[in-house]
Amino acid sequence: MGNSTDSTNVLYLVDGRFAKLGPNSRDASLYRCPADPSTVRFGTNTYSRVRTYAMNQAVGTKTDGVSPVDGPWLDGNHSHTANRTWYTYAKLSDVVRPGPSQLWTLIDEDEFSINDGSFAVVMTQPTQMIDWPGTRHDVSGVVAFGDGHAEIHRWKDSRTVVKNGNVTRSSQPNDEDILWLQERTTSLVIRN
Repeated sequence: MGNSTDSTNVLYLVDGRFAKLGPNSRDASLYRCPADPSTVRFGTNTYSRVRTYAMNQAVGTKTDGVSPVDGPWLDGNHSHTANRTWYTYAKLSDVVRPGPSQLWTLIDEDEFSINDGSFAVVMTQPTQMIDWPGTRHDVSGVVAFGDGHAEIHRWKDSRTVVKNGNVTRSSQPNDEDILWLQERTTSLVIRN
């Protein structure tokens, strides 16, 4: 659904009309970390958010189901196009740099940051944060990889932790957490 203002509608997660993964994952609870306490208010009612996880912006297909995504934030300007400077991956056989065990696919995103289905990682220097990883597991978050394994990753730089809900784009030179994500998001396209 792209930028969704509705953080409570499970149909956007499990219904194939709205979500490509929907037909394969009918259980909406798969998309929400049980430790996520965040809620959304509509009028006088309070609801739990339905989603905590976001996908690597360099992984997936466009609406045609074949062409790789553009990964717009990879260049830091929201203008990157598929496989121009950085690799983007439409199918598992595309995943060679980095390999599937090193390419993250899903990440636990901070509840103040989650706004769409993808998690933006800028691949340029100096490092900067656009989307913010979840830190609700003792300054750690869940990261899943292309080979199917997942791990709890401990964030090391204090700048990675969201403070007072502030998730604005932030230049964070030499942030070791962003460097860790960059190594596992994509790699430069090699031209022969």
